Amino acid sequence: HAFLRFGSDYKNNFYEIELPLKVTNPNLVVNSNNNIARVIWPEENEINLDIEELLSLKSERNRLNVDISTPFSKSSKDGKYILKIVGRPSVSSVLNFMLGIKNPLSIDRGDKSACLWFNELRLTDFDKTKGWAANANLNLKLSDFATISSSARYTSVGFGSLQQRISERTREERLQYDASANINLDKFLPSKSGIKLPLYLSLSKSKITPKYDPLDKDIPLDASINSFDTKKERREYRNITEENIESRSISLNNVRKERTKKDSRSDFWDLENLSTSFSYNERKSSNVTTQAIESKNHSANLTYNFSPKKISIEPFKNIE
Repeated sequence: HAFLRFGSDYKNNFYEIELPLKVTNPNLVVNSNNNIARVIWPEENEINLDIEELLSLKSERNRLNVDISTPFSKSSKDGKYILKIVGRPSVSSVLNFMLGIKNPLSIDRGDKSACLWFNELRLTDFDKTKGWAANANLNLKLSDFATISSSARYTSVGFGSLQQRISERTREERLQYDASANINLDKFLPSKSGIKLPLYLSLSKSKITPKYDPLDKDIPLDASINSFDTKKERREYRNITEENIESRSISLNNVRKERTKKDSRSDFWDLENLSTSFSYNERKSSNVTTQAIESKNHSANLTYNFSPKKISIEPFKNIE
């Protein structure tokens, strides 16, 4: 049997494709009627396998909760190959290839001698899944009371520019939206009060869903999620593998009372000399390596500003 073994190492984490070989007749008579290439290298000895079969083997083993250190093998769909997996190999991070032969126990239990060629190892076809992206923006002005701005962006798996290669296209689904508003709350108060209450609100959320399971990088995330039996387990696993970022803020900037009478006297005890601000910011994030990060920030200030009436003394004003 010929075998092709590849993974991060040769013993603990690898995939293996094994093929029983058809031995060329050593007493071969070559004539013009024979296709010499196919006679010496029979088509039955070619290894031509869809990588998806290896990924299916890995998913099946995970569903059965088989010990990963124990070799798990199964015949291919056409019955031609023997597929095997040990440990947690990943097609996305192959470090070693081993090409070799093994001799299963034969009936005569005798030694065998053979000459073999391994030729033209190649990888063909690409994942040509098409992607799309969209942006939406909304700006709304409500007279002099409020200004509202919002935007939303979405990018699907497989999206990329015309200049990018297939391997450079996105391998994740990304959804992001945000909204902000500037509101003049003082419009609800009598204009004669002179009070200014500018309020700012903002909200931003983003969710990144990878195409492949970040904990098992050659298995599609949907396949990993579907391997769980209950909806609760599927939902929990999706929450673990997704990256979520959420931030929100609220602030009152430069809250003050303005003078309603321009010619009124200015004294250092006037309320108009004071202004204050307050802000609150919150940010939450989680991803496959971090269960949760949450930060909250409170800030406030009080400002006093008084400018006394200017007094000018000009003793030499009338001297030439």
